Amino acid sequence: MQVLDGTFPPHVVRLLIDTLRRLGVSPIEFAQLPGLDPDVLQDDLVRIPTETAMRLWQLVTHATDHRQAGLLVADSFPKGHFDSWGYLFSTGENVVQSLHAAGELFPVVTDPGDILRIDEDGSQFVIHYRGGPYQDELPDDITALIDQFVMRSLLRLVNAGQSAPLVPVRLTFAHPTSVPRRELADVFGTSRIEVDAGANTMTLLAADALAPLPNADARLHQILRRHTAMHLEATRGLPSWEDKLHLAIETALSQGTPSLDAVAHRLTVSPRTLQRQLQQRETSWRRELDRARHTLAVRLLHDGRLSVQSIAARLEYADARAFRRAFQRWTGQTPDEFRRAKAAADRFTGPRFALSKAAAAPSRRPRITMPP
Repeated sequence: MQVLDGTFPPHVVRLLIDTLRRLGVSPIEFAQLPGLDPDVLQDDLVRIPTETAMRLWQLVTHATDHRQAGLLVADSFPKGHFDSWGYLFSTGENVVQSLHAAGELFPVVTDPGDILRIDEDGSQFVIHYRGGPYQDELPDDITALIDQFVMRSLLRLVNAGQSAPLVPVRLTFAHPTSVPRRELADVFGTSRIEVDAGANTMTLLAADALAPLPNADARLHQILRRHTAMHLEATRGLPSWEDKLHLAIETALSQGTPSLDAVAHRLTVSPRTLQRQLQQRETSWRRELDRARHTLAVRLLHDGRLSVQSIAARLEYADARAFRRAFQRWTGQTPDEFRRAKAAADRFTGPRFALSKAAAAPSRRPRITMPP
């Protein structure tokens, strides 16, 4: 499945923003970073630039001298924070099956360049995490925080599906860290920890990794895998300037205030700035309002629940006649003709047509050959 390179999902970004707020960092420090609009952050299908996520990690690092910042972020997410991907850890047959599924779908919670896998090694299984190429440009202290965050998060998710916590046999961290090993041992439950080892690994006994999970559910696990894969396929990049403008216009139309001033206010710019942005893109307010009305009209006519008169009012036309003229200019059809054409197309493509064809097909009786 294709995922946008250089992008991050909003799950971790929201955790980092919550951490910065708890540390007392002013939103002014990060609010202007790409992808941090409140509407964007609440949309789990929008992918945020990885550069933004890394900038937030830098702010976390600079905002506190707490050497366990990465571990604190990992311990802050509530149950269900990672949606269907997180529940893969508790519904698989065992930890190995769960980790295989989570590794295949890892990009749903991180940059697509990151890798998560689990390998068998004799009487043990080793979980491997490797950060993507974007980490090559980060200072070691920030990369170390990310390593600790990921490894601690994985252990939390693995143990969420256990009746009793699993204790790793051994851990390695790719980069040096200022966290004393004693403190790492308290967090991970093992003293066999190596830092600056060139790789991030967590080793489990095979008996633990292959033990049946108490909440294993093969059917639910497959449903969660399909749902997570579909979610990943549906993700998209940040909305363009035009997308934001048209969304603001649609909102203004729904509120009965489709004016340039109202839309500029929603976009948090002055009317003069919005006019200048339109001119820079060689368009105009009237043209973009017309385009937004066209898009919304087609959507509402497809929906079929509103009358033509109601749609005209929703789009702030003086009357249905003015809306009909505009729609015919856009499409060459009146709204009623558009709806009739759609209804005819539905009859030939919908499930009822498939059933009617099956019903109309002549039944074939088996040919009976009589003996001589």
